[in-house]
Amino acid sequence: MDRIKIEAEQKVTVAKAEAEAIKIQTEAIQANGGESYVRLKAIEKWNGILPTYTGNTVPFIKVQ
Repeated sequence: MDRIKIEAEQKVTVAKAEAEAIKIQTEAIQANGGESYVRLKAIEKWNGILPTYTGNTVPFIKVQ
C-alpha cells in the first residue's frame, strides 16, 4: 500500500514539474513575441526532406 501511495505522489510531482515548465515556456514565448519559438518548433519537426512539386507549381525556395 505504501508503494502505491509513493508512486502516486511521484506522478503528482512529475505533473506539477511539467506544468511549471509549460508555464515558464509560455511566459518566455509571450515575452518574445513567439515568432522565433514557432520557427524553432517547425525546424525541430522538419524531417529534412524538401517538398516535391509536379506541374506548374513553383517551390517556395530556389533549388539549384
